[in-house]
Amino acid sequence: MTQNFYDKIIKENFRKVSKTLVKALKIDFTEITLLPAKLQVTQEREVDFLFKLVGNDGKPFLLQLEFQSTNDKDMVNRMLRYFTFIWLTYKIPVKQFVIFIGKEKISMKKELKLPNLRFNYNLLDIRELPYETFINSENPEEIIFAILCKHSEPKKALKEILLKLQEKITEEGKFFKYLNQLEILSQLRGLQQILIEEEQKMSVIYKLEEDIRFKQGIEKGIEQGIEQGIEQGIEQGWQNGLKEAIKDYLELKFGAESFVLFSKVEKIKDLDKLQKIRQVAKKSQKLQEIEKILE
Repeated sequence: MTQNFYDKIIKENFRKVSKTLVKALKIDFTEITLLPAKLQVTQEREVDFLFKLVGNDGKPFLLQLEFQSTNDKDMVNRMLRYFTFIWLTYKIPVKQFVIFIGKEKISMKKELKLPNLRFNYNLLDIRELPYETFINSENPEEIIFAILCKHSEPKKALKEILLKLQEKITEEGKFFKYLNQLEILSQLRGLQQILIEEEQKMSVIYKLEEDIRFKQGIEKGIEQGIEQGIEQGIEQGWQNGLKEAIKDYLELKFGAESFVLFSKVEKIKDLDKLQKIRQVAKKSQKLQEIEKILE
């Protein structure tokens, strides 16, 4: 998968992860504010995250966080450009961190030495952080990042993460969304198959019934049951719920490219086929595989 694909999950969730990770970076502060990511200084640059913090000494400083799932040989130059734009925009001290979430070992340079310039930034492999950094959070947005951190027993860690998600997500109906994101992140650690096995052992799949769109589909189907008969109405509700869950999953995994399949999903009236499509969508890395089933 591309860096941009993981970026979507990082940027969607990290607004609620920021304080936990900043503390893990051993940065002392009393206040933290998320600032606009786009910087305009004759040219425009966009960073992943930029925060304004107030230190324990009462003085403000900026913190820039970048996430990388691959090694970028030009990273030190990128960070130097970011530093220049941030400084020219705000003119207060800047701390920079690159958080590496990839599979391979870090090979990026973090220091630049030129005759008239010395520059460096902080580089952290997220595997240096114990998974407890995130597993004990109250927020599912944080809990899923535990899968990227250091753990000696993958199965044990994955089971804990799944149990935590089940514990924290009930009536909000967001379990399916975070399970999808967890499966995507698990690929960065080669743990997707183990995760799927743990899901099956724990009967995690029942949580689909608490997905908000799934429940809305059930309710709509029961309303239709007044005219069609309750049994038919409930079946229609399950169909509606599964269709919405499938579309949510496809959009999360494949983005806008998946929209062309939505109309085909809507035409399906076979519950078994909808269940099969959902299972294939969970494991598939190619949109064409799902399209083939829809045909």
